Amino acid sequence: MKRVVYVVPILAPYAVERFRVLAKEKQIELHIIAEKARTDARSGSGWDFQQIEGCHTYLLGSKERHYQVENQKSGYAIRECRKYSFGLRALVRKIDPDIVIVCNSTQILFLTGPRTYKLGVVVEDTPRAEEGRKPLNRWVKRMLMGTADFYLPFNSDAVEFLRKNKLTKKQYRSSWSVELPLFSTLSGEERTEKRAQLGISRRTSYVCVAALIPRKGILQLLDAWVSMPADFLQNNELHLIGTGPLEDQIAEKIKAHPQARLFLRGGMTYQSVSEFMQCSDILVLPTLEDVWGLVVMEAMACGLPVLTTPYAGARELIREGETGYLFDVQDPQSIRDMLERMSGSDYREMGRKARELIRDYSNENVMRKTAEILKSI
Repeated sequence: MKRVVYVVPILAPYAVERFRVLAKEKQIELHIIAEKARTDARSGSGWDFQQIEGCHTYLLGSKERHYQVENQKSGYAIRECRKYSFGLRALVRKIDPDIVIVCNSTQILFLTGPRTYKLGVVVEDTPRAEEGRKPLNRWVKRMLMGTADFYLPFNSDAVEFLRKNKLTKKQYRSSWSVELPLFSTLSGEERTEKRAQLGISRRTSYVCVAALIPRKGILQLLDAWVSMPADFLQNNELHLIGTGPLEDQIAEKIKAHPQARLFLRGGMTYQSVSEFMQCSDILVLPTLEDVWGLVVMEAMACGLPVLTTPYAGARELIREGETGYLFDVQDPQSIRDMLERMSGSDYREMGRKARELIRDYSNENVMRKTAEILKSI
């Protein structure tokens, strides 16, 4: 029996089901340590701390410090939060595990010193995300990650990050996964009824699920959208789901362009987002930087084609012209060209192919492979 500890900042709803599936493995005793019960931006709606069936689950109540990281190349800032988990080392020592897996270098800092277990790091970092970090911070992160025994890179960008930083310990390629049943709850008839309830018209409906912050590229998308020809605007609509500091600015743009059929939907619960995407036709994620972008997988599970940028780690799921399209959100003409291409595409067939592709990324498939990795260490 392998005793395995995962250290996470908070228990996100999509992670809960992943751990629940992993805990079913008979040769693994799973312990989950959450540093905080919630974050300010993710309170309620399924984001609070909870016990997980089959797991030993702990809450640390760590201290937090918020700060901004600026990407000088592309002119946007990311608000990040560093957690100080002073009780982490003592709790891990009490559990006495065979393997500990962390997801950032700060967690490694609080585990420094002699250890009797193997230490692994989930790697989602990308070369682009590293652009905005100060040289000293990059050096400290590299030194801390270099003390790990193995890495779990979650995408090809993470593999490139490890290569560029000369982090050469053993790698076990893993990935994010998705709870497929959650994103296929509506029948065809229910979908039609729900669309009417949600105010989604019979036009082709695009949906963007993202925090309303500069990094997500939403303002650039809206600028391109309102400049599209009249026939496009008559036949398409865009729904924005999310909250954030750009909310007022986006609302003003929507008010100034009533012909563009733009709708600001605000924040929603995880379940409500699932239902809204099932009632939509196309997902667009105009991000300037996302280490992955789980909403891409969730939309594909709903049977939606995906339009996103080269700056999302999840771009590796896009088969150009088959499951979606890539575009450069920093180039207005690239956005318009992508929207034109999408207008001439069979989005239902693309959505069918997207759903077929994402089956390989079910929680059951990915966590079964993760269990095999853990057993082999």
